[in-house]
Amino acid sequence: REFAQEYVRFIQTAARRYPQIKRYEFWNEQNGCGSSAGGCGNTDDSVREYAYWLDVTYSALKGVDPSIQLSVGGLDRMDDAFVDRLHNSPGGHSYDVFSIHPYSWHGAADLDSVKHLYQIVQKPIWITEYGWNVMPGADTSSTEAQGAEYLSATLQRLTSDEFSFVTAAFFHTMGDFSSDPAMGLIDNNGNKRPWYSVFQNFATRLCPQPTPTPIPTAPIHTPTPTPIPLLGDLDRNNLVDIFDYNLLYQYFSQENCAYNLVGDCMIDADDVGAIVANFDMWI
Repeated sequence: REFAQEYVRFIQTAARRYPQIKRYEFWNEQNGCGSSAGGCGNTDDSVREYAYWLDVTYSALKGVDPSIQLSVGGLDRMDDAFVDRLHNSPGGHSYDVFSIHPYSWHGAADLDSVKHLYQIVQKPIWITEYGWNVMPGADTSSTEAQGAEYLSATLQRLTSDEFSFVTAAFFHTMGDFSSDPAMGLIDNNGNKRPWYSVFQNFATRLCPQPTPTPIPTAPIHTPTPTPIPLLGDLDRNNLVDIFDYNLLYQYFSQENCAYNLVGDCMIDADDVGAIVANFDMWI
């Protein structure tokens, strides 16, 4: 915890740098054995530590933009003991959303556990992972045809009013990769698995594409004005920020015409002053 202030600065710098991002999730399967300390994330000490950093993250993000939503990291399936320990720990209620991974390898996703979680926390739920393994030979394996059936049953129920409290759900995953070699909508060779069309059909029904607007036969071309470079925006991301300051500072008291902002090519206090004067300014 000695580096809490450095962590806060990092979180707030990232949130300011990418203001279009409004949803964050803190950690991943912190109650499980893959992303946690001893005891598979369920010891009193490990949950208290998680709650501490959850609260730090929540306060840091809200300090930048109160409209940002922070979710508890996706649970490795439903875990009443973890939720109870979290809520009994200082900072354990510092979240807007609760996430869960309701895997069920031989049937539809475990949506009953999702409903159970909502009944406890009474806040919106994100399903940040769900899916099936179609790699032959594993205990968790299903056939590709079974996977398509499970996905259809899951989406049929998930998109009903019964689960209106679920505000986001993410299928795991779009394409196969090394640690999950057979869970993608598309395999490593670019072939669409049977559940691809299931997912596509639900997406088309839920999010119909607007009718394209006809292209004018004689469009009027209005040239886009070239923005005037902002003094101090050394990395050309249209924002003067800590990254520009670090670029400049490494050449302090040195001759560098590329990064010089004021006067001759010597990087000095006048150049630092130009950065400070325009700090957090956008084009």
